[in-house]
Amino acid sequence: MMTAGRATCIVFSDDDLPPDGLDHVCPLYIIVGCSGRRVPSVLLDNGSALNVCPLATAIALGFAPSDFGPSIQTVRAYDSTKREVMGTLIIDLQIGPATFSTLFQVLRIPTSFNLLLGRPWIHVAGAIPSSLHQKVKFIHDGQVITVHSTRDIFAASEPVLQISHSEETYF
Repeated sequence: MMTAGRATCIVFSDDDLPPDGLDHVCPLYIIVGCSGRRVPSVLLDNGSALNVCPLATAIALGFAPSDFGPSIQTVRAYDSTKREVMGTLIIDLQIGPATFSTLFQVLRIPTSFNLLLGRPWIHVAGAIPSSLHQKVKFIHDGQVITVHSTRDIFAASEPVLQISHSEETYF
């Protein structure tokens, strides 16, 4: 026997493909809102067991190490090197019309992203990210929400957070 709690379902079709169709290998980056600002280059990665906030992003958002909660996580990078987790932060993210209080592990690392949303966020949101289609879909208030990789979710008058990632020591 099969039952469904909702009639709404999430599907992707060829109509969802980006203009270059199947001919790309782009990662899925979106823009999120945080504290009234747009945060670009937010990587959705269903291969990551953690949500990651680089220290540079935490600082740009106005957080200091004294704001970090404890973390017992050990992180190994793709090259198997161990990375120190400085602590945790809960950050409210606006993604489309929804707000998510998201737990991040703060790492002092240079990155190609400003935030990384891994499986913890993907599963809590019930989101289906598709790097092929360059969008993420989730259900909010009974409706399918689609966030495109290049879609602005705020008016252009909202400030965009500028973040520089480097190997410098911040504190």
